[in-house]
Amino acid sequence: MPPIESLLVRESASREQVACKPPVPNSLTHGSCNVAPPPLTEADWKVLLTSAKLREFNKDEQILGQGVKNYNLFRIKSGVVRIEINGNFIATLGMNEIFGELSFLGRYTTSAAVVAHEQCMLYTIEMKIVRAIFVAGTQRSNERASEPASH
Repeated sequence: MPPIESLLVRESASREQVACKPPVPNSLTHGSCNVAPPPLTEADWKVLLTSAKLREFNKDEQILGQGVKNYNLFRIKSGVVRIEINGNFIATLGMNEIFGELSFLGRYTTSAAVVAHEQCMLYTIEMKIVRAIFVAGTQRSNERASEPASH
């Protein structure tokens, strides 16, 4: 399986973005947001969702404010959310779609607000969990790379 940072960057790069800013160098980003590699597979998501929290939001409840720091990646289990910029409707997202990835990965403030369009259940994945998975995966890759080749 590829390292977690490539999985998340692939997913965030594969969707049309409301606002695309250049990446900020950190341990979870690389490349450009103009690159569109394939999205995460369900197997990739299974790994990520093992540590996710499931949260319920009522209709019209704000999930994520505009212009705030975000430390979670969100994936919709059920229901529909709407994206708003300055109170203006932009789009809706439904089951298995993600949001919060640009602010989550790039350490930016959010470019839009996200509101429950109807009652919904969301997986929330904390940055510290993703970092822990990433570090563990990188250590395993480094250990395998340093092992002598067997013939």
